[in-house]
Amino acid sequence: MPHAPVDILLIALCATMAGAEGWDDMQAWGEANEARLRLYVGLRNGVPGHDTIRRVFEAIDPKRLEMVRLEWCGWNGAARYVRRWAR
Repeated sequence: MPHAPVDILLIALCATMAGAEGWDDMQAWGEANEARLRLYVGLRNGVPGHDTIRRVFEAIDPKRLEMVRLEWCGWNGAARYVRRWAR
């Protein structure tokens, strides 16, 4: 059974915010924080390896990921607001 995409995305997001600079760092962060992660996601197959994390991100359209990230953070609406008032 494969890793859940939400598990991989959460590990990547948290690891990056904690200073991870690559796939190996993301895996290492996930392993170091596995018990805490299990409070929020299933990790039914444990922490994904760096190659699995890399393959997931290679399959994601970067422009779509950026758009979703901006919407999730609420920045897309803020950017429209700023552009509207900057005219």
